[in-house]
Amino acid sequence: MAAAAGAAGGATGSGQGPAPAVAATLAAPASAAGTGANAAAVLSPVDAAVLLRAGGGTTGGSPLNKHIQQLKEEQAALLASRKRLQKDLRNAERKKRRLRDRARQLTDDDLVSVLMMRKDLKKNDNAADGNAAVAPGDDDHAGDGEALDE
Repeated sequence: MAAAAGAAGGATGSGQGPAPAVAATLAAPASAAGTGANAAAVLSPVDAAVLLRAGGGTTGGSPLNKHIQQLKEEQAALLASRKRLQKDLRNAERKKRRLRDRARQLTDDDLVSVLMMRKDLKKNDNAADGNAAVAPGDDDHAGDGEALDE
């Protein structure tokens, strides 16, 4: 493998051998080079040396380095997205818990007044739309508290 690095012109520039990604690719068995999904990922030592030489080592713009950099950027974006989604989920669960706790503290009178406000808003929306007709079932005063006093 050191011979391949030497043939590449000192791939890392410090005599430490080829870049880690290339070293892993070079270490793959030659029998896997043309089979299945690994066919595109596994390079022969000569191909790896040519790719490294074309880019001027690991600090240059070789296709391998560009690909590695793209993968790192994609990984960073996915991690940031995952972190944001976890934060949003945690905030939504906290909001739900706060609303549930507030709803438990409401009295029957509070609930009746909420239903009456909803009914008034619905009537106002219908009137604003030019639909002043009352929907069936709205005129029986089921939610405005009079039924509770009977």
